[in-house]
Amino acid sequence: MGIAMKTHPVEEQEYTKVHGEDMTPMICLTPYARDAPILISPETYQQLVLRNQKGWSFSDSSEECLAKLHYLRQGFSEGKLDKPTFEMREKKLILSWWTRDL
Repeated sequence: MGIAMKTHPVEEQEYTKVHGEDMTPMICLTPYARDAPILISPETYQQLVLRNQKGWSFSDSSEECLAKLHYLRQGFSEGKLDKPTFEMREKKLILSWWTRDL
């Protein structure tokens, strides 16, 4: 018997970051990561997904690319984008990240 692999990400959980007594909800950009999830605050998330100086598909950092990808996929899952539009935007975002230094 083999190990069963999950084909869908773990349900997105509400992560919190403790600053003394302050509990800030965090957004998990890597729902498949078990060992080292990338968490950011909602404020940072908004700043990253709104960056578009060189076009929305361009990202200066891996966190920015992941935030935009998370935003795009969330919009698709909520029915805000049709499948062809989603696939085109996702492809453009990922290819832009992969080819940024060429």
